[in-house]
Amino acid sequence: MLLPLDTLWAAGPDNPVLRFQLLRDVPQDVDIETVCCSSDYRFADTLHTAVASHYGERSLWLKLEGPVSGDLIVLKPALDEATLYVQTDGSQDWTRYRTGELVPIDERAIRSPFMALPLPPDLSDAPIFIRIVQPTRVTISLRAWETPAFRAMQAGDMTFKTFLFGFLCATIIYNGLVAFLLRDSAFLFNALSISSLLILSLYLSGYGAAYVWAAWPQWSNFFSQASIGLASVFGSFFMWIFVRGPREPFGRGWPLFIAPGLVVMGALASLVLPYWRIQLWMLITAAITFLLALVFIGRRALAGDTKARVLLIPLTLAMIPGTGIVAAQKILGVEFPRLDNNLLEITFCLEALMFSLAIASRVRLSEIAARESSNKLMALRNESAARVIAAQDADRQRLAKELHDGVGQDFLVVLGNLKRLGRETESGNWKQAVPGLIQSATTALDELRRISKDMHPASISHLGLKKAIEALFENLESSSQVETSLTLSLDEARLTGEAKLHIYRIVQEGLSNISRHSGASRCRASIIDDGTRLSLSLEDDGTGLDGGSASGPPTSGLGFTSIEERVRSLNGSWAVSNGELGGVRIDVEIPMPHVVCEGTER
Repeated sequence: MLLPLDTLWAAGPDNPVLRFQLLRDVPQDVDIETVCCSSDYRFADTLHTAVASHYGERSLWLKLEGPVSGDLIVLKPALDEATLYVQTDGSQDWTRYRTGELVPIDERAIRSPFMALPLPPDLSDAPIFIRIVQPTRVTISLRAWETPAFRAMQAGDMTFKTFLFGFLCATIIYNGLVAFLLRDSAFLFNALSISSLLILSLYLSGYGAAYVWAAWPQWSNFFSQASIGLASVFGSFFMWIFVRGPREPFGRGWPLFIAPGLVVMGALASLVLPYWRIQLWMLITAAITFLLALVFIGRRALAGDTKARVLLIPLTLAMIPGTGIVAAQKILGVEFPRLDNNLLEITFCLEALMFSLAIASRVRLSEIAARESSNKLMALRNESAARVIAAQDADRQRLAKELHDGVGQDFLVVLGNLKRLGRETESGNWKQAVPGLIQSATTALDELRRISKDMHPASISHLGLKKAIEALFENLESSSQVETSLTLSLDEARLTGEAKLHIYRIVQEGLSNISRHSGASRCRASIIDDGTRLSLSLEDDGTGLDGGSASGPPTSGLGFTSIEERVRSLNGSWAVSNGELGGVRIDVEIPMPHVVCEGTER
């Protein structure tokens, strides 16, 4: 059977709002006889249709005059405790009916999540009194209902709320499964946040105390405090994980971590303070959390953070309107026709849906970013490979030029002298030509050895890395008249053969640049191994990076490309700058996992 919307969602015109007189700030131990008949308490003559409770442990008393057009009075919203006092015809005794979230379910006048209080059929003309215990702020209104209409409304409301609660549960399960499958904690914290909202909505709607934790009514207010606090904590972590970059320090999201600290303080304070003070603390914490999140996410969105812009959509389109509507309904008593009973759950479902869609968008953005990073990495690899090939070609060209201009010329001299010697054997002058042939052959052999040494420094294997590096500096002094200063502290037993070769080539390339390009007269170097990293610095007093000379250091040339590739292969870092001596300074930092332990690399 389909129910009309007026019956399903809200009270219709046949369920009028009741007017009442009000008596505030009455101690909880004052009974009906004192309120009714004592001159100590007087109800104001003003008639109200709604009243806002205040924070504190004192009671509100409502007094209704005249007949009520119905057999039920339903208070809204769910309250801690409400007691109705009436006198029946011919009786001076007071009949009492109770309801409320802190009232055990078997002691309620009507088993219902709604604050329903029955009116006896033989009601006298005496006033109706209602005592309300609600130490937190809500706006309370009363309506008169006929029992059949109330039952139909309750059945329809339960059907619709079951659907909404089921939607929230499905969203929680979805986020939990995706968190498990993708190992993404953002989905996990979103699931926990929605779970907190589900508990809060069960509390505010009255369904929790009536059906979920009905056997433990004294825990009802604890669930409300816990749900508000946990929603603030999980929401803060969710938003930070959502927008956090892959290598961004965790502490950079400190504004969002204020909420967890306030929640912990509130939890400790609950050991000594009444629950209504803790609930007020948690509400303030939730407001602070929301404002900090809005500012933090908004600033990142304005700075161009794509993920922050995605998260800003549910923050502004779901949380701000939803929070405002719920606050207007619960605190200010504003009514929203046709959706009033289920507005809270609809708001929470909308927030859960939009935040889940935001996370799905985040996953998509992450996939796009990963694809772009992969393309950039592939482009860098291709560029690096091209630079290495170019460096190899240039090295081959240099080697061919040296062989042609150096060794080739020496062998041409030897060949020419041998031909001339062949013609002069009969004259007896060949003995004078032999020393020249020996000198030319020796020169060619020395040049071949130098080129071979440059191609593969055997001195590393024979003398060790230290001696080989010292020999490079000695050769620079003898060949280029450059004054050198070397500080060398190195435990080469911890280095693999490949690492030794790379370090040697880095030093060799740096000295080659000084010799060929810098025009320097002084060179200073330091190679220090502190146990965790190897630090290499090399500088000269030449033209520097901005020397403006055509023979200036090739900061983007093939020599520096070779250094960059070798440093990268050692998982190190390097930088080129103008040094204190006025020329170029090269700084290299290499971590020291490249060690040998009992002949095995580790």
